[in-house]
Amino acid sequence: MTETIQALSRAMYTDQQALRTLSTNLANAETVGFRRLLPERADSVFSTQQGPPVSTGDERDLLLRGQAWFAVLGPNGEERLTRAGQFRADPEGHWVDPLGFRLLGQTGPLQTVGAGVEVSEDGRVLQSGIEIDRLRLMQPLDVARVDPERPWMISSRDAVEAAAGSYAVTQGSLEASNVNVADEMVQLIELTRHFELTQRALTIYDRVQDTGINRLGENS
Repeated sequence: MTETIQALSRAMYTDQQALRTLSTNLANAETVGFRRLLPERADSVFSTQQGPPVSTGDERDLLLRGQAWFAVLGPNGEERLTRAGQFRADPEGHWVDPLGFRLLGQTGPLQTVGAGVEVSEDGRVLQSGIEIDRLRLMQPLDVARVDPERPWMISSRDAVEAAAGSYAVTQGSLEASNVNVADEMVQLIELTRHFELTQRALTIYDRVQDTGINRLGENS
C-alpha cells in the first residue's frame, strides 16, 4: 500500500469517526443533560459548555450549575456521573433516573418518603426542615470519556468530590442538551462532502495505479 493510499484511508477513517460523533450529537439534541461530543476528538470527549436551563416545577428535577456532576448507581453496582437531573421515586422511595440508576447521596442511594423534599443550592437534602442527606456531587477529569451506550453519562473513575462553592443546585429545573442542531447539520454536510471527495480521490488514484501496472505488464 502506497503512502498516498494510506493517507487517504486515514482521512476517510477520521471523517467516519467524526460523522459518527455528529450523528450521536443530533440523536441526543433533546436528551436532558447531554453534553455535545467533540467531533475533532477521536476519544469521545464532551464539551464543557452548559446547556440551557428548563423550569419544570417538579421537586425531583435538579439542575446543576458549574462543572459538578450527579453520581448515580446502576442496577449492577456500576457508578456513573450524569448531568441529567431528571429523577422520580421508585416503590422504595429511592430517587432514580429513567433507566433506574439511583441518585447517590453521601450515605448511599438517596431515599425519601412522601413529598415536601427540599434540595438546597449546596446540595443538602431536607425534609420537614431536617437535613437527611447531602448529594454526592463529583468533578470529573477534563478529558473524561462518555459511556458509549449512554452518551449523557461518563465514568466516575478518577473523579474527585466537587469543591463546595464550585456548583449550585436548582430544584425544579433541568439542564437541556447543549447541542446546536443547525451547527451540527452544517458540520455534518461539510464532513460528508469531504468524505465523498476523499473516497473519489482514492478510487481515481487506485485506477491510475492499476492502469500503470497493466501497461507495464503489456510492455514487458
